[in-house]
Amino acid sequence: MSRTRIVTVLSAFACAFVLMGLVACSSGNSSSSAASSSATSSTTASASVASASASASASSAAAKTDEQAIQEDFEKVVGTVISGESLSVALHADENMKQLEAFGLDIDSYAESLSKLIKITVKSVEVKGDSAVVKAELMLPDIEKADPLLDKALDEVLKDVDVETLNQDDAMGLYMKAMSNAFADPAFPTSTEEFDVDYVKTNGNWTIKDKDEVNMVLGDLGGVAKGTAK
Repeated sequence: MSRTRIVTVLSAFACAFVLMGLVACSSGNSSSSAASSSATSSTTASASVASASASASASSAAAKTDEQAIQEDFEKVVGTVISGESLSVALHADENMKQLEAFGLDIDSYAESLSKLIKITVKSVEVKGDSAVVKAELMLPDIEKADPLLDKALDEVLKDVDVETLNQDDAMGLYMKAMSNAFADPAFPTSTEEFDVDYVKTNGNWTIKDKDEVNMVLGDLGGVAKGTAK
């Protein structure tokens, strides 16, 4: 099997691999993008988030400005850093990722590398009376710009391999290794997109106005869908 044939056979698979591994990352055009249906928080999760948000705001409102209280709540409830551990748990539970693991993908290592390419940053907090808008930025791996890096990683794993004797399973295993190595490379390209989160002030406490809308943008990446504070 020639190298060209390997790449041809696996090209469609590569697309599937990226989509499976980044199910919550392919948010597209900010707030209008639809995440997977599993991203929508349950009633229990929403209640947990609301409680955490209210508690955080109430305890610090007296000592902080509105902007500070909102940013603190955002960082605790939505989260700004995506941990490799939390990503690993989600990926281990995915049936598609289990199939890729059978081909040699180290899910824990992959999740750790991927987590370094995902970040949520608060750009500004705009307060108007009892309403506010958090303008945030989501950083994600940019797969479309990663082709040179992926080609380099594939060349590296194939350099001492007789590709003419490779069967498809072995080729898949090597491709998994190349993909993992590429994601672990500090030079892996990223892109950013902006999104807004609306806040409202009720009885002195700042809370997210519509958590489902946040979930539509972030999917399983944010703490809102999990009902957990970061």
